[in-house]
Amino acid sequence: MADYTARIARVRTEMERRGIDVLFLPNSSTLEWLTGLKRELGSPTEHNHNGGWVAGAYFGRTGGAILLEPRLHAEVVERQLADKPWLAELRPVDETADAGAMAADVLRELGAGRGDLAVGERAWAK
Repeated sequence: MADYTARIARVRTEMERRGIDVLFLPNSSTLEWLTGLKRELGSPTEHNHNGGWVAGAYFGRTGGAILLEPRLHAEVVERQLADKPWLAELRPVDETADAGAMAADVLRELGAGRGDLAVGERAWAK
């Protein structure tokens, strides 16, 4: 089994070296490799659930990652968290939530603002 804790530690060492406070990785093969969090494979049609553009994992320099997921997908993610202590918390984004405000809250909690924010290359541009 892959050592996800070691992978995340290496990423955080690089974050520190580059002055990155927070890393955001959307649901992607990159996030799956780093954390072991299995993703659902895409469908032939686009789903645009509230919060889809902020969905993924937010890594600060310490602690577990915080996950934001649209409520309709959160149950799939929640089932995987029991054996992944490096993923600290899941916050579902329901249909009436302000997804941008939720993401801003997570960024503040993780210490964004002192340095840079890194965004995975597969993140939606919104």
